[in-house]
Amino acid sequence: MLKAILAAVFFLGAAASASSAQTASVSVTVTDSSYNAIADVSVAVMSQGHSWKCKTDRTGKFSLLSLPPNENFSLSVNREDGTDPLEIKGLMAPAAGHNIPVSIEYGIIHKGDRYAVKLPSNPSTGYSWEILADSAYSPLKYEERTFETEETRPGSKLRAGAGGTEKLIFKAIGLGRSNVLLGYRRSWEKGISPVRYYICTVMSRIKHKQK
Repeated sequence: MLKAILAAVFFLGAAASASSAQTASVSVTVTDSSYNAIADVSVAVMSQGHSWKCKTDRTGKFSLLSLPPNENFSLSVNREDGTDPLEIKGLMAPAAGHNIPVSIEYGIIHKGDRYAVKLPSNPSTGYSWEILADSAYSPLKYEERTFETEETRPGSKLRAGAGGTEKLIFKAIGLGRSNVLLGYRRSWEKGISPVRYYICTVMSRIKHKQK
């Protein structure tokens, strides 16, 4: 009897491993601009006519382990506080057995101000953050990017190949919500997914004068 149970457990484990090896996965993290987790966000992942739905946990995360590999997918994100729904299309799943992290950042800015997106990066590997898509009418205008490492700070020792922080600067030139899709990728690699996605959804508002 014990042998039969162990055999069944082994079979189920092997089947699960085989299944995961044939599919890709996606890990979603939802935060505000201060990187505070946003829980209970409804996220739907759509690919090839199928839809998977889940809510973020108290750490702002959720994972889907059965995504069709090398296929386009989209995200539909809804918060419980009445924030405008977020729809992002044109994402690509990685190869079978691989995971694609997707981070979603909600921010608020006043018209005329600048918004900085700070992301870990290491240009020496050939990877950099690229703007893949933004809203048809975007109140946010991309201005510039900078790169900073610990070694660039006064008194630090330079170290070849060191990673750091890539900072993309946007300016609010209008009012409303902007959705910007960023991908961390090598510019010469075409037809494959980035190694990670970062989505900024930013609301630009009127700056009221203080009385």
